[in-house]
Amino acid sequence: MVRVVLAVVALGCAVVSVSFPWSDVPRADPLWAVVGVGLVVVAALTLFARGRVVALIVSVVALGFAGWVLVGDLSSGVSGAGSAVLAVGALACVAGALSGWWGVPVLAVVLAVVAPFAVSTVDSATVDRADVGAVVARPAGVLWRWTAGAPVTGAVVAGPGIVVGTATGEVVSLTAGGGTTWRYARPGTSNVSLRTTPDRTLVVAAFEGDGPFLRKQDLWVLLDASTGEVVREWAGRKAAPTTPRPTDRVLVEWEGVDRAEGGQDFRITAVDLRGGQELWTWRAPEGCRAPLPVVDGAADTVLAILACGDDWGLVGLADRDGSERWRALSPVPKGESQDFVTDVGTDGRLVAVTSNFITGTLIRAHDGHRVATDLSSEYRFWAGTGPLAVGVVRDRDDKIRSVAVVDPGTGAVTPVAEVPCPRQRTMATTATTFLRLCDTEDGAELVWQDLDGTGTGRSPVPDWARPSSRSLGDFRSAFWSEGILPAPGFVALVRLGETGVVGFAG
Repeated sequence: MVRVVLAVVALGCAVVSVSFPWSDVPRADPLWAVVGVGLVVVAALTLFARGRVVALIVSVVALGFAGWVLVGDLSSGVSGAGSAVLAVGALACVAGALSGWWGVPVLAVVLAVVAPFAVSTVDSATVDRADVGAVVARPAGVLWRWTAGAPVTGAVVAGPGIVVGTATGEVVSLTAGGGTTWRYARPGTSNVSLRTTPDRTLVVAAFEGDGPFLRKQDLWVLLDASTGEVVREWAGRKAAPTTPRPTDRVLVEWEGVDRAEGGQDFRITAVDLRGGQELWTWRAPEGCRAPLPVVDGAADTVLAILACGDDWGLVGLADRDGSERWRALSPVPKGESQDFVTDVGTDGRLVAVTSNFITGTLIRAHDGHRVATDLSSEYRFWAGTGPLAVGVVRDRDDKIRSVAVVDPGTGAVTPVAEVPCPRQRTMATTATTFLRLCDTEDGAELVWQDLDGTGTGRSPVPDWARPSSRSLGDFRSAFWSEGILPAPGFVALVRLGETGVVGFAG
């Protein structure tokens, strides 16, 4: 009787392990699960046939295989409970194949020992919601340093400060002085993408699993930027530097589709950021096409590249229903194409569209209105520098000749006076200030200029070495490998691939 009960338990575990919707990043090759389930099913059926010796041999083989899959899944840091349930089924088969009732306590003891290790490892600490202070305009206090436990892979301004991701799967919220509020960690993974909504209330983090099994997807986790609480998690597309940024309410993805007349087009799918339900899909209208996988999110608008005949440019879609709000197209020489890069402002109001990595256009994301049209076509724009966009003109030697900032709301252009800066590494803006990070003999210095011309200053950053790589960050933005992040109460400096974060009180 005990043998029959345990055989039924084993069969149930085998079925549940593949049919129950576990929160898991599946393996790229499903053969591992198929073989494991098959072994457990065969072992359970031999229990029904009363072939005790054969059942024990098959059960031990099934347990060994299921245990190996379980260990591999647990080491990945992104697995759910499917393989753990399969291992329980294999244990039930072994217990059933053993003589007498004593197989049951053996099963219970083994489960008690294994259970703590068969739970997906998430290490987190949340906090209560608190008021978020104003973003500072410039550095004013002493320098402080915070050291991560592994190289930094991403950083964004969100919640009460900045949120930092690391190569060991940790996401931490830092506040003024280098204090931490909340943390979320998945040991065994690496944080490979970190995005925030334009209103800075939510953080979207992607974790790449480790272990022996190849996985074609990453685990995506939506976190409350103020408390660190998990809002939602799902398995999704592998993260990349050009992964679309979310809008305040919607997450978008693209996929290639074949066109009837030949070639490839791209389709956009939008899902509710908090709920995960699909909201709409979009393809280019009749007579047009979406020729490039360039998709991004602004505050309440989804942005995509559109080509209609010889006119190429950007289209803005309402993020809740996918309806077209505006087009900003320009003619290109007949038979030629364009390579576009989009850089969205930190508050989602403005987008810089760069053509062929040389020149660009600034467009208001909500209505498609072009701003700063009187500036020379030599300017290349960055919108992601802060609330104000930055336009830069460089000479043939890559030296900066001219800098101007642009207000998204009014379109007003403010020239920025040149100051000594041997090599500008990166730049940022606040509502009233332009900041840049410059080389010095013993490190770097943070240089700030009030846009009304009333003040300027320099804050030394000793021992600030150049990052070991230039290809870690988002090549669309000014934050490629180094970033200046004006945050509530402080200004932070971040180097991707390094462990140190530097801050100045505001």
